Amino acid sequence: LDLLLGCAYKMRGKGNVNKDSCQRLAMVLKECKSQRQISHANAERMLRMISEVPSRHPVLGDMAMILAHPEIRTLLRRDIVRLLEAEVSNRRLPNECKEITALSKLLLLSHNAR
Repeated sequence: LDLLLGCAYKMRGKGNVNKDSCQRLAMVLKECKSQRQISHANAERMLRMISEVPSRHPVLGDMAMILAHPEIRTLLRRDIVRLLEAEVSNRRLPNECKEITALSKLLLLSHNAR
């Protein structure tokens, strides 16, 4: 597995994308898992990692599979619900909360994993 994660993907016309981005994503998620929450800074960091990969690149599938892990999905859902409850109790609209948006994008990517 370590050998596979160290390989670079090459796609026609898209250049090489190192699978190191998957390792970085996994390390951030490991940190989030140990903290039992995904901070806004970590969510933004993960979204930046994902946005650096060209669309339809095989690495995106690997990143989606990492996010699709049942414990990570549960963590994402729980944090979204926690933030929604806070927004409702503060009588604010959830669409103004950037944390909810970032976590929702990560959750959406995890549901697109095949």
